[in-house]
Amino acid sequence: MRKLWILLLITVACGPGLTEEQKRKIKAEMEAGQVKRVSEAAILEAAMLQGKNLVDLAKNSGKAKTQNEFGKVEMLYQKPNYASETESMVWEALKTQASGENVQKLVADTILYTAPVWGKSKTNQDSVVAVWRVALSKKQLVLKL
Repeated sequence: MRKLWILLLITVACGPGLTEEQKRKIKAEMEAGQVKRVSEAAILEAAMLQGKNLVDLAKNSGKAKTQNEFGKVEMLYQKPNYASETESMVWEALKTQASGENVQKLVADTILYTAPVWGKSKTNQDSVVAVWRVALSKKQLVLKL
């Protein structure tokens, strides 16, 4: 009797195999979960593209501050009091040297995209009047790649 139960248990446990559709789904999930090597240059390039896209979205919506899964966008007219040393240097370079867009690593999980906003100063000369600051999540950028 005991052997019969063991035989029945083995038969139920080793039942029919997977269907072809189930096998395809499992294979697709395994391929999607594979580890891919992403270079730092590819991450910074993605940050530049995503930063431009987020600034364009903010401009089109008419909002000075917005946020999505990639990061937080804000237009600043003066250097923020929470700025790190790196961000302070970028801010000064944008305001004094009138440089263009910039991508910098702030901390391990955040990449900063900055872009100047040009306008007329008090002396009626073209100058940087504000800065778009986009703090991007490195994790979300890598997942997008």
